[in-house]
Amino acid sequence: MTVKPQDFLERFEREAHSPQPDLERLAFFIAGVAYPDLDVARYQRGLDDLAALVAESMEGLPAGRARAVGFLEAVNERLGFRGDENHYYAPRNSCLNTVIDRRRGLPITLSLVCMALGRRLDLRVEGMGFPGHFMVRYRDGGGVWLLDPFYGRVVDVSQASDYLSQLLEQPMNLPDHTFRPVTPISLTLRVLNNLRNAYIRLDNYGMAAQVMSYLLVLMPTNASFWQERGLLHYQNERWEETVHDLQRYFFLRGGLMNLHQALEDDAAHSQLSHGDRNLLHIYRQADHMMQRLN
Repeated sequence: MTVKPQDFLERFEREAHSPQPDLERLAFFIAGVAYPDLDVARYQRGLDDLAALVAESMEGLPAGRARAVGFLEAVNERLGFRGDENHYYAPRNSCLNTVIDRRRGLPITLSLVCMALGRRLDLRVEGMGFPGHFMVRYRDGGGVWLLDPFYGRVVDVSQASDYLSQLLEQPMNLPDHTFRPVTPISLTLRVLNNLRNAYIRLDNYGMAAQVMSYLLVLMPTNASFWQERGLLHYQNERWEETVHDLQRYFFLRGGLMNLHQALEDDAAHSQLSHGDRNLLHIYRQADHMMQRLN
């Protein structure tokens, strides 16, 4: 049975608002934006099988760096996961199902695979959202290491700043808070931002608007998200949705009374920021087109 994109959004909302959101399920529900036929249970069973192969590769390895290296080598070499440097910004690299199928992905989605495998093997593999690059932290009784599944590198925690400085070609001095693992919702936000940006790069405003709906589930009072989705709808000539989202934006910015005053009163209009005056112009256009169609 085909699952509609709206159904995946509803499943995402229920999971995101549950007491303990499951990161893996959230990621698959996001992928449902692009793959409405996605069978989540089948991919979860596939991850079970991949975890069994990783366990075989790590058998007999002692705790410590050797085990950390063994885990990453199993992911990169035996399973064949790699960073997709040639098509870095492709939307498929932000969809967990295609990352599993192709064995290619972004730092954050490859890290997500590592976390999913680690969870199945009772390993402590946690997401680390460093500025400009995502990795995972592997921890056992023998110590702690950072694993970079995109480039296949095991990094001593004490060398994290030097590693990222070299990788990003700029000085990096990591504050203490960057060494705290990300929460499921924080990681989910980063995946969604990557996917939204990937669609915008392709001028696929309809898909970008769908991704914005997921972001609004997580941050429903973020006025800039309503503004952005409204503008994406405008680009797609979806006038009713444009009017709805820009109304919500103005409400969050200062109440609908301000919007109505600005529509009817030149003095109130002049008090708006330059950006909001432009938005008001777009709102008027969309509202006019909606009235014509109705």
